[in-house]
Amino acid sequence: MTPNLCTTEHTSSTALQSAEDVVRMRRRVARFRRAGLFSGCGSEVTIQRASDASLLRQAYALVHDVFVNQGFISSHPSHVRLRTYEALPEMATFVATVDGHVVAVTSVVPDSSDLGLPSDQAFNGELDILRAEGRRLCEITNLAVNPAYRNTPIFFELTRCCLAHATLTGHTDMFIAISPEHARFFEEVLLFDHVGDEREYEPGTEDIVEGKRLNLVGLQQRAKARDLILAEEHILNNFFYVQNPYHALVAGWDMQARSFFFEPSLLVELFAETGFLGECSLDAMESIGSRWGKERLAEVRRGARRVVIPMPKVGQAHANQPQIQPRRRAKSA
Repeated sequence: MTPNLCTTEHTSSTALQSAEDVVRMRRRVARFRRAGLFSGCGSEVTIQRASDASLLRQAYALVHDVFVNQGFISSHPSHVRLRTYEALPEMATFVATVDGHVVAVTSVVPDSSDLGLPSDQAFNGELDILRAEGRRLCEITNLAVNPAYRNTPIFFELTRCCLAHATLTGHTDMFIAISPEHARFFEEVLLFDHVGDEREYEPGTEDIVEGKRLNLVGLQQRAKARDLILAEEHILNNFFYVQNPYHALVAGWDMQARSFFFEPSLLVELFAETGFLGECSLDAMESIGSRWGKERLAEVRRGARRVVIPMPKVGQAHANQPQIQPRRRAKSA
């Protein structure tokens, strides 16, 4: 398959190829504004970066339950979705909480020479082209929202967090693998470019995705240009830049979250009690050890050997598992 990759100078203008496209986009944004999706969350919702074991475990439990119900992954006895990426101190996980309970989550993982990005399994060709151009890549992953909080401002708030974080950390591009039915929204409203045609995210799954890339270089100017097209519905520059409160918060959040990985007891709680370390490959252990330090990793592994993960009974449902209908399989082009 030949990668379908936009150049770094692409400005997302191909998403608007006709007057009908412009009218549709304006109506879409107007509908979001009327629904209050650009208005911020109420006082009952807290948006923050997860920086302790409790919030992170809740976040990855929500990802597990949502993804299992949508048929993306198989259930794990711990009811927590953990990969090597979640064990990296440089991965940023943002959550929305209500009364201390995580109701939505998304993460930003930076590219690395040893692990790459999660979407390399499906879009390696496209990502390698960007790497060859000297781009600094990161990926949005772990996007999960409790069904009770869909169609609320929470998704847009977490998106603002991701943008602020990726900008602060010096990335030039943010990648995401998404369902084809969400493609037009990401291109028209969030200014992502199309870089990868429909395919299975993992071989043998029914998780059909497209690759989208947000060029962060000059993004604010493109947001201003899109606002001119939106006319009276203009919102993007103010929402994502001028009035984005997270630009002032992400640096402090980053310091606090990274300190989590220097406390072995918390690492044991998240990565040992879930059984994660016992399932890691040698290569994964090498990557984790290069970040945690070999002594700290050894201490956490000793804790892992003392933990026994209870297996659920056959047919037993997870008490907090949200009930979600499986996503419709997209038709191939």
